[in-house]
Amino acid sequence: MGRKSFLSHILIIFGFLLLPLLLYGPVTLGSKTMLPVDNLFQWEPWASQAANYGIDQPQNPLLTDLIIENYAWKRFAVNEIRNGRIPLWNPDLFAGMPFLATGQHSMLYPFSWLFLFLPLTKAYGWYAVSQVWLAGVLAFVFGRVLGMRRASAVIAGLVYQGSGFLLASTAVFPMISGAAAWLPLLLACIELVIRDWRLEIEAPISNLQSPISNRPRLTVLWVAVGSIALGLQILAGHIEITYYTLLVMGIYALWRWLASVKRPLSSFIIHPSSLKPLGWLLGMVLVGLMLGGIQFVPFLRWVRPTSAAARRRWHAGAQLRFPGAAGVGLCHAQLFWQSGDAKLYGCLHRQNRRPARNQRMGHQKLCRRRRVFGDFAAVFSFA
Repeated sequence: MGRKSFLSHILIIFGFLLLPLLLYGPVTLGSKTMLPVDNLFQWEPWASQAANYGIDQPQNPLLTDLIIENYAWKRFAVNEIRNGRIPLWNPDLFAGMPFLATGQHSMLYPFSWLFLFLPLTKAYGWYAVSQVWLAGVLAFVFGRVLGMRRASAVIAGLVYQGSGFLLASTAVFPMISGAAAWLPLLLACIELVIRDWRLEIEAPISNLQSPISNRPRLTVLWVAVGSIALGLQILAGHIEITYYTLLVMGIYALWRWLASVKRPLSSFIIHPSSLKPLGWLLGMVLVGLMLGGIQFVPFLRWVRPTSAAARRRWHAGAQLRFPGAAGVGLCHAQLFWQSGDAKLYGCLHRQNRRPARNQRMGHQKLCRRRRVFGDFAAVFSFA
């Protein structure tokens, strides 16, 4: 990479800050905050004072979790750390409960250290800027790894950092945006590991001076970067996104591995060298889990004895499985259900598949048609 190309990449990386700063300018450089404080006026003691502040109803009640949940976590953690205590236990909930082990406070995540140095009212805005910027940069890196031109990779980064999922998460669950931002880099590392292995097996054995001989050292580098990225993703504090990330990583790695087959699959699989990239990738995941183990292991220890986990048995869980019509909702959530449409949503629940006798025959037919259509739509959608 020449100096000109290097400088252009640096400018692009800093350029990904432009849109986040424009979007979050009022809550970072301005006088506003991301915290939906007006949502507190739904309950006492704030509700009785709502008229004095000219508040009739919250601007967006769906953002309430940020102020009554995440803000409380951050304030507790910051106060404990500033007083020289590790926030292992939260005495303010019930008779006390684990705090650091739960993970969603994301205080072990390096970007969350902004909350230690900035006022909480401003830290949320700057945290959102940092994660949206990071998502754009890492999507740009993934695009370049895939061979996209510079402009195309920039568009990919802008699309990812401006996605509705990512932006909505910054306003409700910041830990989701922090975890999702690392997915492009993890996929890029998988791509580089598979590519290095493919170049290695395709290199002429007699060409000892080939630069392919240096590839194993680069593979170690990609595995190390991927492990660090996965560890940081775990520390971001949303275990569901970690699960989805590992699932996507596994599917992508399997697809790229199978796409590299140049001979019959049966002879390819039994060849020892064919399993080499899978070993590298498995090592990357294991090291990443160990790096995030300071959060991941206490979380597993905390979640196991919960009452919900203790009650779950296989026969009970089987009763809660999705009916066929609801499966399509995994891909098209709005196909059957809109907010407030409880009757239509009830058609998709297994326990409601047979409407009560006092329900109208028209509703029964509607549910029946929806189920039949949903079963076909589910198969088509997943196919």
